[in-house]
Amino acid sequence: MPIRAVNRFTIRRMLILIALLAVALGVGRWVYWRYLRQGVVHTYYVGDLAEIPPAATRPGVISPQALATLNGEADLLKSSITPDVWWLGTRSVSPFPTSAALVVRHTEAGHAQVAEWLRRRRDLFYKARNSSSVAP
Repeated sequence: MPIRAVNRFTIRRMLILIALLAVALGVGRWVYWRYLRQGVVHTYYVGDLAEIPPAATRPGVISPQALATLNGEADLLKSSITPDVWWLGTRSVSPFPTSAALVVRHTEAGHAQVAEWLRRRRDLFYKARNSSSVAP
């Protein structure tokens, strides 16, 4: 009789172990897709938003003003789009001053967020610019 009781507990423990393993694998897969998967690289022109003068973006010319402005844009992007994933090193934003752009490494979903964020910024930027130029 004690042998059957031990077998029941062993099977129960085995089922609990399998359930815990399934949960751990599901969480691990989510963590991998969210934080560790290598990103796709896209370049986004932000010279219009940063208002970098054309002379500062000539090929071979990197002005300190353009670099500082693009660094500010990169920091703003990182604080606005999924701020919890940038510190890992698999996601990055790098200023590219010669073309007044930001080079972003992120997942496709992250790039969709970046594109939408830039579209909203441009809408607000040009709306404010047009309303200030049409002063009564």
